[in-house]
Amino acid sequence: MPAEPLHNIVPIPPGRHRPDPGAIFSTMPVGSFFGKHVKLAVPFGCGKHIEHMWFLVLGPAEHEDEELRGQLDNTPLYAEMKEGDLVEFKRNEIETVLTED
Repeated sequence: MPAEPLHNIVPIPPGRHRPDPGAIFSTMPVGSFFGKHVKLAVPFGCGKHIEHMWFLVLGPAEHEDEELRGQLDNTPLYAEMKEGDLVEFKRNEIETVLTED
């Protein structure tokens, strides 16, 4: 994964200087994210802080109340996760999608 800018790594209280999930992603078909890297905000510190991390979308979620299943593809500095952890999430939680040049 590309190196993260420092302002995306240091703990930032929710709502301050962070990307907001893009409403446009909610309108895209679930399958359009398969195999792509997406950035999600992951809370830590009892939800008081957020770390922005990349996840590789593996496919559809296995649980009815979620939409996508992804694997953490970078090493967290603060969040209590490890590279390779699996998560499920909705399209409206996606902050950005990594595009290949």
